[in-house]
Amino acid sequence: VARTIGYLKEGLAIPIDFHGHNDFGLATANALSAWENGAQVISCSILGLGERAGNTSLEEIAGILQYIRKDMQGFNFVVLKKLCNTIASWINSPIPERKPIIGEKIFNHESGIHVDGLLKETSTYELFPPELLGGKRKFVLGKHSGNKAIRHFAENLGYELSDELIAVFLTDLRHRMARTKGINSSELFHQFLLQHATPKFLPNLL
Repeated sequence: VARTIGYLKEGLAIPIDFHGHNDFGLATANALSAWENGAQVISCSILGLGERAGNTSLEEIAGILQYIRKDMQGFNFVVLKKLCNTIASWINSPIPERKPIIGEKIFNHESGIHVDGLLKETSTYELFPPELLGGKRKFVLGKHSGNKAIRHFAENLGYELSDELIAVFLTDLRHRMARTKGINSSELFHQFLLQHATPKFLPNLL
């Protein structure tokens, strides 16, 4: 793509429009390459809908141009996400939860090292704030959670947990999740807090 667009750019004095398909999952990458090598227009479609495996996804290329390359500003991703959801409902084709840019779970974090990094600096694992898409960051309690995440969950609920209790809970949680599917980790955590943790704020009974 880079070689072809560069060749056309040198030989033609007209605007170049790149129209790519996604047969090998490279539509966005090829569109970006075309843009970087002189194409002035990128042909896109909502959700990448199109013939065969589809076309260049508008939401993906717009996200790259606005938040990575900074070539474009002012694109309203909240409106775009609503439009994507509307079209998906019209064609009865649910959007994958982890679809780049617009998936409902793209700001969910479970891994201990990820949660720890995000608590210190959100840009470590997020290229743009979820609020720009009308979404929210969510820390998920699960078998990949780490000590910092468990402490964060406990403090948000008004409890203090020692390192020893955190280790006990994580060991128990991982053991249960390995044996049984469908474990409600949040409910399990609440029960553990009530049984073992110390409330950070005790009511004044005087």
